[in-house]
Amino acid sequence: MSDVMTQTAWTQGTRMADSGAGIADEALLADIDFLTLDQIDDLPFGVIRTNDAGLIEVYSRGESEISGMAASAALGRNFFTQVAACTNNKLFRGTFTRGVQEGEMNLVFFYTFTYRMAPTEVKVQFYKRRGGANWILVAKK
Repeated sequence: MSDVMTQTAWTQGTRMADSGAGIADEALLADIDFLTLDQIDDLPFGVIRTNDAGLIEVYSRGESEISGMAASAALGRNFFTQVAACTNNKLFRGTFTRGVQEGEMNLVFFYTFTYRMAPTEVKVQFYKRRGGANWILVAKK
């Protein structure tokens, strides 16, 4: 995927988020950095928090249900290379990396997970407010 395609994905993903097509509403996004693990586990979609390098710090019960991977197996591992290698590309990892570099992101796009699972169509939302954590929200399509 070329840099032009990555830019297009970034622009379209940002427009979707701005239009309210995201997984989480604005109120939840405003509080997401302050939720407890129990509150995150109660959300009706998957939630992953990573550091800037993609190492998983939080892996919710909802994400475990989508992926079939227990949180204990995912925590501390690299999301892009060890947990969901099908995301290690310019569309998924490339837009994530750009958001980390820019210090903030709110993108929504559709994707199909294929690593260690039957192909699963999902809606993904990347979210990071300036100074906040990196969040990957996942809902089955």
